[in-house]
Amino acid sequence: MITPTGFQSWKEYFSFVLAREYISAKTGEVFIFKREKLEKLGSSLSSLGMKPLDFFLKEIRNPLMLVTTTASALFITSILYYPSQTGSIVTTILPFLKEIEPYHVRAFAYGMCQSIILGLGMRAYGRLENHTLMEAFKKKEIIPISIGTHIRR
Repeated sequence: MITPTGFQSWKEYFSFVLAREYISAKTGEVFIFKREKLEKLGSSLSSLGMKPLDFFLKEIRNPLMLVTTTASALFITSILYYPSQTGSIVTTILPFLKEIEPYHVRAFAYGMCQSIILGLGMRAYGRLENHTLMEAFKKKEIIPISIGTHIRR
């Protein structure tokens, strides 16, 4: 099977490039490394979607988060199945939403998706070009921590 250069598997590759942070295998502390400009820019672009996802995954067992997620899913379902009725109720409660056109929402969603994808790619490229980080990973000196993982300090 073809895998990226320097990695044993695709799983190892994605855990490295998509990691929220890295922990030193010896000390258990957060591994501090110099971030290049490309990775910093990519992290800031991808944080538009990754930080809320990280928060959601960390708090998914919280009962308040479960209720909020269920209510959001019900609202989205009502928009999908009853768009005109839901729209009239929502604009009655929040009249300023009448000013928002559907193409505004589509343009915003498109821009968000594109910036998150571009940011993830830039961050991954910046990490792959960071020789200090790559060497530490190859020598098993660091452990990548994925989004949504609680770290005990």
